[in-house]
Amino acid sequence: MAREVREPKITHVTITGRVVPMDNESYMELLLLAHRFRKSLVKAVKMYAKGLDRNTIVKEITKELNLGYADTIYKLAKLIVEGVRHNNSNPLKIRIRKLFIASRGFTSNKGNRNIRLSSSNELQVNVPWRRWIKFKVVFGRVQASSLLLNISDRFYDSPSSPFLICPHASSGERSSLR
Repeated sequence: MAREVREPKITHVTITGRVVPMDNESYMELLLLAHRFRKSLVKAVKMYAKGLDRNTIVKEITKELNLGYADTIYKLAKLIVEGVRHNNSNPLKIRIRKLFIASRGFTSNKGNRNIRLSSSNELQVNVPWRRWIKFKVVFGRVQASSLLLNISDRFYDSPSSPFLICPHASSGERSSLR
């Protein structure tokens, strides 16, 4: 008997493009947000490693960032800690060196609540309790693996859902949570 072959279901695509800040202030706000995101992720990793429950971690993170970022941070912390435990390492000794932001989409919001592509040439990033930062976007070829966005001399890597922006030291380097 032959097994039935299933067709793959494509739920989203990723587009390669370049992000250009409108001004220096928006670039600095994005870097500040990325720093706050990394700081909150480190805190969440330590809290998850110590065995605290999801509600406690998300409640603590929402003091610094909004619920959309906090939920994503919890999921990343859980993924990191479980991966470290799977490799028989100590999750309390994890160091995250790269600056990045990530935000997953919500069906009730019809997409991502913190990072939006408002038109074919404009991207908006929500800085919690401040404003939406606008960036110019220039798109190139369609690629299913990653979205490579360049802001000035730094590269940003992003799958479309969840949306992730990572600064890199060089153009050849790929993102990692070291």
